[in-house]
Amino acid sequence: MPLHFLFRVMTISTLALLAPACGGGGGGGGEGGNDAGSGSDAFVRTQNEYMPLSAGTSIEYDDTSVSAVTLDTGDFNGQGVYAIASGELTLYVSSTEGTISLHGIDGDFEVAGATITKLRFTGSSTSLPIYSSESSEGETVDVDNGGTIDAVASVSLGGLGFNPVIDIEVTSIYNDISLALDYGNLPAREVALSFVIDDTILPGTAFEQAILYNFTDTLSLTQGIGIAKRSFASNDLNINHEIESLTGLPRTIWFNNDTGSPSIAPGSDATFSIDLSTISSNTYKIANQAEINALGWITVQENESSETFNVELHTHDDLPTTLTSVEVIFENIATGARLSGNVTVALLK
Repeated sequence: MPLHFLFRVMTISTLALLAPACGGGGGGGGEGGNDAGSGSDAFVRTQNEYMPLSAGTSIEYDDTSVSAVTLDTGDFNGQGVYAIASGELTLYVSSTEGTISLHGIDGDFEVAGATITKLRFTGSSTSLPIYSSESSEGETVDVDNGGTIDAVASVSLGGLGFNPVIDIEVTSIYNDISLALDYGNLPAREVALSFVIDDTILPGTAFEQAILYNFTDTLSLTQGIGIAKRSFASNDLNINHEIESLTGLPRTIWFNNDTGSPSIAPGSDATFSIDLSTISSNTYKIANQAEINALGWITVQENESSETFNVELHTHDDLPTTLTSVEVIFENIATGARLSGNVTVALLK
């Protein structure tokens, strides 16, 4: 059963001025994660496993679009907010260990002669928690905690620009699913967002305009990758795409479980690489090594002779019998910056 988040954004007809933003970070850590790894170092997760973000990286999709990640620019300078730009749409999100939050949206939404190009959440809550690790499927969460959430919109109407605070209703629902993609099979947490703008902007003026506009954005999130598949639908814009490749990020590694006997999947490589170059153990370490070791059925370790990181799966009572992903977090030894990778095991039938 789905998880519902419901928040009402109260109407106030005022003017405000904002501008766009961008972002970047890393799987469990972001741009400057705490020193962590194997041995006595304590691992501190700073991003959600379903939304690892690293500045300067991108995901390429099968419709030729590129989802590029940048950090801390424009409206969100210095706030740790990431911009995920893909074609005509940009999502502004933050990712913590337990929560993925939405701070704003850029796009071109045409409604009743007006064009909305930006939405920024303001008032008592400047971000909307669209996913929480502490929630269970089917659990309804009151995101605004009894307060009010306002959205400042950038609106073009009659050749003039306005910034009214408008009324939006947003619902978020999540389900765990399996994705059968050309890229490879992946488990995903599907977060379906529904937006309803139903308001009158600039009431009592010559520019008074009723606005009713609906759109949905469904994000299929995979551990250690992020948005593996996306479906956006509105009156004037539709996006349907799935992951095709990664840039600046560790290549996904697949294994098969054949009745308890794991083996590397055909076409996959058990050595981690980024953009066709192996990840050097002179540059990176595994930040969440102890977390991975605790699983028992998977080993990610350094090959000292080749200075690479290799993955092995073992016969084990807990070896997954359903499609399962593990996030592997690489931390730059010199800078602390983190990148997330993914190892996925599938059951052969």
